[in-house]
Amino acid sequence: MKKFEYKKLSEIQKEKNDSDLTYADLLSTIEWREFRSKIINRDNGKCLKCGERNNQLAWWIDGPFEVFARLADDVEKKYLREDIILSSEHIILNVHHKYYIKGKYPWEYEQDSLMTGCSMCHTKIHDTEEILIYENENLENPKIVTKCNKCKGTGYLNEYQYHMNGICFGCNGKGILN
Repeated sequence: MKKFEYKKLSEIQKEKNDSDLTYADLLSTIEWREFRSKIINRDNGKCLKCGERNNQLAWWIDGPFEVFARLADDVEKKYLREDIILSSEHIILNVHHKYYIKGKYPWEYEQDSLMTGCSMCHTKIHDTEEILIYENENLENPKIVTKCNKCKGTGYLNEYQYHMNGICFGCNGKGILN
C-alpha cells in the first residue's frame, strides 16, 4: 500500500483548477500539516476535552487484537514508573475549527479559533454543537449547515485512517453537505 504524501498547495493547484479544489485537497497540504502541528503542540499534544494523547499501533496479533502505544509524559513516568503507555484503543488527535469563514484556507485562521480534540471528542463536539460558517472575517451572516451523516461533521473517518489520512469520502473532509 502506498503511503499518504502531503503536497504543497502550489503543487495541487498545478494539477487542479482552484474551483476544483476540495476541502480534502486542502487537508492534504504541507501547509495544513504544519499549521495542524502548531495547534497540537500549543495544546501540549492532548485533547482539550478529555486529555487523551495520540498513540500509534505498536503490534498486532492474529485475530481482532491490536495494541497501541505512546511515550509516557513526565507525570506518568514519575507516578506510574512507565516509559511507554499501552492501550487497546487507537487515539487520533484532530484539529477542530470552532467556525469557518468562506474563502479561507484551513491554516489561515487565528490559532484561538482552533482546538485539539481526540477523534471521539471531536465527534461529540460535532454531535452537540453547531459549527457556523461566516461570510467574512467580521463574523457576519452566520449560516447553520447540514452535517455529513458519514463522518457526523468531523470530516474524518477513523476507520479509514490508512487511506488519505481518513478524510471523509462523503463530504471530502468538509464535514458538511451544503
